[in-house]
Amino acid sequence: MVMVRNEQAEWHTLNELIDWAADQHGDKLALNVEGQSVTHKAWRKRSLAIAAGLYAQGVRKGDVVASFMYNRLEQALLWFAANRIGAVWSPINCALVGDDFAYTLADTGAKIVVVDPELTSVVDSLPEDLRDGLDLYVLGQAPDGYDSFDALELTGRTPPEIDVALSDASTIIYTGGTTGRPKGVVLPHFAYIVSGYRYRWNLSVTENDVYYTVMQMFHIGAQDGAVMCSLMWGATGHIDRKFSTSSFFRRTRETGATIIDPVGTMVLFLLNLPPSEEDQNHSIRISMDSTGQIAGNVAEEFGKRFGIQMCATYAQSENGGGYLITSPPGPDYKPRTLGKTWGWAEAAIVNGNDEILPPNEIGEIVLRPVIPYSFMLGYHNQPEKTQETMKNCWLHTGDLGRVDEQGFFWFEGRKAHWLRRRGENISAIEVEEKIIEHDDVREVCVVGVPSEYGEEEVKAFIVQNDGANISPTDLCEFLKGKIAAFKIPRFVECVDDFPRSVTKNEIQRHIIKSWPNDKAWDREKSTA
Repeated sequence: MVMVRNEQAEWHTLNELIDWAADQHGDKLALNVEGQSVTHKAWRKRSLAIAAGLYAQGVRKGDVVASFMYNRLEQALLWFAANRIGAVWSPINCALVGDDFAYTLADTGAKIVVVDPELTSVVDSLPEDLRDGLDLYVLGQAPDGYDSFDALELTGRTPPEIDVALSDASTIIYTGGTTGRPKGVVLPHFAYIVSGYRYRWNLSVTENDVYYTVMQMFHIGAQDGAVMCSLMWGATGHIDRKFSTSSFFRRTRETGATIIDPVGTMVLFLLNLPPSEEDQNHSIRISMDSTGQIAGNVAEEFGKRFGIQMCATYAQSENGGGYLITSPPGPDYKPRTLGKTWGWAEAAIVNGNDEILPPNEIGEIVLRPVIPYSFMLGYHNQPEKTQETMKNCWLHTGDLGRVDEQGFFWFEGRKAHWLRRRGENISAIEVEEKIIEHDDVREVCVVGVPSEYGEEEVKAFIVQNDGANISPTDLCEFLKGKIAAFKIPRFVECVDDFPRSVTKNEIQRHIIKSWPNDKAWDREKSTA
């Protein structure tokens, strides 16, 4: 048996877990995704039938099965079906389009892809050589070129028994890279088990809880929260398709939510709602506090106004998701900090040589597992990036922080050339690569600038070719279909040149980020 802090892990794989949950929780409601519900017993039964269908189509241990869809129950069924036969599930961000989508899908190496009917047009635009190599399934009635997902669910049949270990890959989660393309984080089965234990420790999860989230299932937050808390601790998970400021608290009342996890700017949007007598008319007892990039005491204000305990958290997909560094409610809650690791991992602040810095000196946040297979196995198809991220036996987060005299970690910004907009990580390099394809652009620098909603907005500084007169509106139209909509710059400003370093003539982004934003074209005001 493997120890998780001070107790033996009850399960090693997600296959063991779902079998146990079906026997333990039976007909209790396990998960509701956009109005589609499944009990624990039905979850196991349906995922076994889909696993049989995948196996019949030639899927074997180590193969990748991808999904490209909005939040739907079929994501959870497909995940556990793939894992049942030792295959790996890779959910792809449903906002991706064009080259963005084609690169990610090709990188997974998946042969079977399950598609949301609303997204078939994106799949149909794939390069012919890539699309021809895929077995495509769609939810509901199948158009030409697709089979119905229903055909994969071989009711009454079960797949052969496949030996699956705690160290075997369960998922590939694509996350925003520090430079260039997104990277596929490969997580083993046991990382999800450990994450579930962390959620219980931090949130005191029981079978009486209802976990409500609007996080997307291609992000690890919904997987770790609503899914693991349901299977491991008997809570009920409710996952909605998207975040809505106006309906968020109404939905928490309708679902009976006791745990919520709005992140970043979601919290700010909710705080901006007009005060109401309904503000504390809910059953929520605790909320994730993931507001480290938003100025002010947003989390404290949120908790006080709505009568909710807050649990600060910091983590990444690479280290198995949420609640790795935390400041839980109670005497250990320290506002505006990330918290401590509490024995779930080792953490430190280091300089460029990976030397640990003394208290209150700013450096990079690095992490190290103390529980086997609780972090990623590596980046899919990118051994060099894996080695670079894990150098000196530390996982390098790319985030800047400090640690105070009491051992609490504080977030101080992002190290590399990427930004975070409304909950999404965006690679500046990736956006620049698409903008530079415009015939009138000679050079471009993309940075994050402060947003009135918290976090950042995407801004593009453009150096035009001689004689060109770029229209920002036309530039944004040019980018549609090339990158996801959330990556298209909100602000565009033309400049004559960029400040550069003396030694390498490199663009000095830190100087550009400090430039005022009062002369830029604003897409939101323009479209308004």
